[in-house]
Formats: sequence, C-alpha cells, structure tokens
Amino acid sequence: MTVKLTFYDGVNCIGGNKILLEDGEYAIFLDFGINFNEENKYFDEFLRPRQIFGIYDLLHLNLLPPLRGLYREDLELPNIWDNFEGHFLYRKVEPIAILISHAHLDHLGYLPYITHQVPVITSLTSALIIKSLEDTSKNLSDLCFVKLKNERDGILKAEENIIFQRKYITYSENHSDKVFEFWKRIERKRINELHENPLEVKNQNLKIDPFEIMFFPVDHSIPGAGSFTIKTSSGWIVYTGDLRLHGRNGHLTKEFINKLKHIDVKVLICEGTHPDIEKIYTEDDVKEKALEIVKSCHHYVIADFGPRNIDRLMSFLEIGKETGRRLVLTLKDIYLLESLSFIGYPDPKRDEFITFYEKPKGNYDPWEKNLLERYKDIPGKAVNSKDIRKNPQDYILCISYYDFHLLLDILPDMGVYIFSSSEAFNEEMKIDQQKIENWLKYFNLEIRGNLVEKREESPLHASGHIHGDGLSELISNAKPEILIPVHSEKADFFEKFKDICKIIYPEKGKVIYID
Repeated sequence: MTVKLTFYDGVNCIGGNKILLEDGEYAIFLDFGINFNEENKYFDEFLRPRQIFGIYDLLHLNLLPPLRGLYREDLELPNIWDNFEGHFLYRKVEPIAILISHAHLDHLGYLPYITHQVPVITSLTSALIIKSLEDTSKNLSDLCFVKLKNERDGILKAEENIIFQRKYITYSENHSDKVFEFWKRIERKRINELHENPLEVKNQNLKIDPFEIMFFPVDHSIPGAGSFTIKTSSGWIVYTGDLRLHGRNGHLTKEFINKLKHIDVKVLICEGTHPDIEKIYTEDDVKEKALEIVKSCHHYVIADFGPRNIDRLMSFLEIGKETGRRLVLTLKDIYLLESLSFIGYPDPKRDEFITFYEKPKGNYDPWEKNLLERYKDIPGKAVNSKDIRKNPQDYILCISYYDFHLLLDILPDMGVYIFSSSEAFNEEMKIDQQKIENWLKYFNLEIRGNLVEKREESPLHASGHIHGDGLSELISNAKPEILIPVHSEKADFFEKFKDICKIIYPEKGKVIYID
C-alpha cells in the first residue's frame, strides 16, 4: 500500500496544523487547528464567519481545505462543492480518525466542522479541557456535542435540537468515575433528541486498521499534550505535536525522547517553533521571579497567565500559599480546574487558597448558575469587589485583558500587573498592548513582564516550545529516514541534520509519498 502525507497547514508558519496521513484507502488527520495569522487577515472578534452558511466562508477564503467527505453534511449548503471542484486542493477524503495532540485552538479549533462520525483520539486530560472549553464558551461549540442544522431558504438553522455526541477515545492512567458523569453533562444546548457516545479511556496502544497508534505524554504550556507514533505499511511515523523540556513535566518529554531510540522511525514530523532561542527560562524560574514580585508588593497583585495554562496557575497557587494570598479565579478557570480535579489536579472546592470572583447578580450564563449552585454552601469561595478592595494584600487576582472590566468594580489604586503568559502572540491570543497599558496606567498598576516584544527574554515567560538543543537531541535519538519540519518559521535550523536524514520541507497541499 502507498503511504502519503499531505500538509494542509502548519507549513512555514506557527500553528494551524492539519496533516493528512493516508495508508492505502485509509486516512487519519493529525490535528485540525486554526491558523490565526491567516484567519486574522479576514476576521476579528466582531466580523466572524457566517454560521448560517456553514463552511462556505472558510472554504472560499482557503481557511478550510476543500476536502469533500471530511465535513459535516449539515454545514454544507446545497451544491456547495460545485464551487470548489476546480480548486487545486479539491478531493474526496473520509478519514477514520482525527488525532489531537493537545487542546490549543491552533491544533483543534476547526474540529467543529468535521463530521461527528469521525472519532477523536487524544489524551483524557485534553478531552476534559476541550469539553470545559465548549461548556463555558459563547463562541465555541460542537467540539463534543454537535447540534445539527437544517437548510431552509438558503441558510442553515439549528431548529430541531437534535444533538450527536462526538466519539472520543482517550489515553489515561489515572482518573475517577466522575469523569464519565462530567462527560455526559450538557451545559448549554437545549435537547429534543440526544445521541450519546460514551467516553472511552484506554491505557494502552490503539489499533485502528491499518494503523497502530501509540500516545506519549509530553510537556507543553497546557496539560494533556502528547506526541503520537503511528505504525503504517511503510514504517513508523512520529508526530511530535508541541512539546518542551523546561516545564513542570519536562521529564515526560525526556522519556519520550529516550523512547525514540527504540523505535525504527521512518518519518519524523517535528515542531520547530523556537529553535534559535538562547536563553531558556523554566517554569521554576518563572515561579521564582513571580514570587519575588509578589513578596515585595503590599497592594493589589494581578496575574495574567493566559487561558488554560494550568501549570502556571499551579505556580501562582504555590506563590499564594507562600505569601498568604488567596487566588481569585474566573468562573471559567474554576470550571476547568473542577473538571481536571477528576484526574488528580487540586479540587477548587477543597483548596482554601482557591476562590472565584463573584460578578454582579443578574448576568450569569446557565453553566455559571449551575457552578454557583454547586459552590453555594462552601464558605469563603465567592469573593466580591468589596472583599478585594478591603484587603487587597490577601489576594492574587488572576484575570486577563478580556476581564479588565472587573477593575471598574474593584477600583485598585496601586499594585502590580504580572504578565506571565506562555501562549505565543500569533498562536491564540491577540494582544492590544496599548489598551493594556492604558488600563493599567489609569489604575496605577505597574507592568511586570514583556507584553509583546521580546517576550522570550522575559523571566516571567517560559515558552511552550522546545528549544534548539532539545530538538537536536530529539532528532538524534529518533534517527529518522525522513525529517519533516512543521509549526515552524525557522527552516534553516533543520539543515544541520541533512547528513543524517532526508529533509523534506512540506508545501501546502502537496502530497509527500513515503516509500
């Protein structure tokens, strides 16, 4: 059988990975993410793709590849494919699975458009994060529960409230039965008819003919990240996803790199986001620097560490305990942390140093009301603006730029704003530096950390990506016949390996044949 790889994105850029792997008549996708640089050329938070036209807008702007059979039929307008049959990327493909390396949107953000009949393979941790993201987001849906739409008068509407639960096959060695209860819970959608798909949890290799798939947990700036090795008729193909060595769980990446010595690697698809960064700050370095700042501040402390960065949240929780300050989290963070408590993370119900900000009454979403109901009898969990204003030295307020309206309730008059995000600017977060500076100046809050420029040089920032020496060790251990860089703008870095393997720089949509 012929093995083929086609890179539909993640080529000469950061993020947006969409990699099709075919072995004969069978196909799987490796990630299916948003390319934020490309999407931001056309859209912003106010101008969005039109949901009433399904996948039409994204196909026309080349943000989704024109692959017939991949997408949900209920998102296809009548005769939509007549517009794309002449496109140079047009073809028919029906994958039997999609492998998600981790729960950042540049790796899974376009999953909602894929037919719900395709199972999702990922870590249990990533699955819990993905579901939490869908449950608490107004802009993301159909990651886990797909609400079907009907076409009427040329537009698509979800009228009948028929919901299909996606099939998730996950890897984990530690979880409680509460995971399965959480997986069944639907927070947002009205239901007339629900087609359930039970969550599968495995702790061993997975066989989906003709592929044998192994998942290796690695360290990244979000929990649950993993690398995949896939056995094909041409040999083992390794996909690193995003990984690093300098985080709290760097040992996981080290173990994966060491195990590569014992795998006969045919193809290594390897990330290369930051191969040329010389100074590496670890998560321990970030914690030490942030602790120093918090200890020296006797007023308001705001910590901004980006969405779903649980390792950084854990660092600030430790800082809070060392300095006698309780963390004030958003309800979204509480919801996420609660779901992760089912696999061993701190339970926000039980940890006295974890609180949440109580918004003014009357503007809660249904999922927020349900969460508040679960916490209503736990003393001291809800903190309001008056509590923080009265004793600012008792708290670390964990918010981002998008929560700054809370400052108008709290009215801080002095303190520090610690910017400690690991998310790359062009991967997921769009930062308006001037607006941030305006807000902080208004409330007399000192900025600590680099907002946009030279972020890698900030001791309050630990990159989510492996650096040059680590990449060299990874590639040397793998000894692949073929090396394919992805998620990288630094192709020249990989030239040093041309004496030990064949290097192929992928082109968008061009098929790579693996003999």
